[in-house]
Amino acid sequence: MAFLKWVWWIFINADLLFQWGMIVALLLWAVGLKVFGRRLLVCMVVPFLILSLTPCGRWMITHLENRFEEHSYLSKDVHGAILLGGAFALKETSVRGKPVFNKAAGRMMAFIELAQRYPHLKLLLTGTPLETHFTKEILQAHHIDMSRVILEKASKNTVDNARLSYETVHPGREKWALVTSGFHMPRSVGLFKKAGWNVVPYPVDYHTTGAYDGVGWGGLDRLNTTAYSLAVRQWAGLVNNYLEGLSHEIFPSQVSKCPS
Repeated sequence: MAFLKWVWWIFINADLLFQWGMIVALLLWAVGLKVFGRRLLVCMVVPFLILSLTPCGRWMITHLENRFEEHSYLSKDVHGAILLGGAFALKETSVRGKPVFNKAAGRMMAFIELAQRYPHLKLLLTGTPLETHFTKEILQAHHIDMSRVILEKASKNTVDNARLSYETVHPGREKWALVTSGFHMPRSVGLFKKAGWNVVPYPVDYHTTGAYDGVGWGGLDRLNTTAYSLAVRQWAGLVNNYLEGLSHEIFPSQVSKCPS
């Protein structure tokens, strides 16, 4: 399994490795190893351009985001809502002592809207102590009744989120809405199902249009490589979780549908 993690690390950081490879190739060329340097340069430049000039990374994110349907509301039998951590830039938040959001901030905004629209829902916050602390403060600032809030603040990753949350709540077969970014939902659903949760996927915080369009073609677009790395990281988690027995499926499917 350790070997597999190294393989995934290489794929996740492919764009960075290609850039370093180009630098090494140019250095080899400069010191007189022109043939070897030229061949290495070609081997580095071609796949780097494919990642940078094509929207393959965006399409991979789109595939993850489209796995579960987007819902406009919840059915009455949903007992609570779970917010996964990940909306804060942890280092900056820790240093500044106040919330600093990252690109997953949409999770927080959607969760607040959900909490306000459904005042009967229990609200489970799961993440690090820093995340749960500031999330609780944000909910208070939005006048959410704190008697509804349950804290699980020992989790360091999504595996912990699923297991420790179940141990905290003991939900049985109650339905709980699982709120996280669309690209992160497949991996999260697999882990929560395996941990015993009866979750209703409630994907939010989308980063693509949902269409396999041509956005990202042409031009050295850093977003293409960023999307590629993000998508491969999710697929690495999906495969590893399945191989380690943490999920019943490699690519979890829709488990519970809200009425249309």
